[in-house]
Amino acid sequence: MAWNWVQSNGAPRDMVCYGLMLQLHREGHIELPPARNVQNKRYGKETLSRRREL
Repeated sequence: MAWNWVQSNGAPRDMVCYGLMLQLHREGHIELPPARNVQNKRYGKETLSRRREL
């Protein structure tokens, strides 16, 4: 919240933060834990690793 990353409706900008953290990880500035299994509403019950295989 220190950077005041909120949308005009007051909701936090989660995806902007996620994108920044992923970029920092890919560039080697930070180390993120391995991805966990998630349920994606668009694709139904899948894991991130499963979608990468497709």
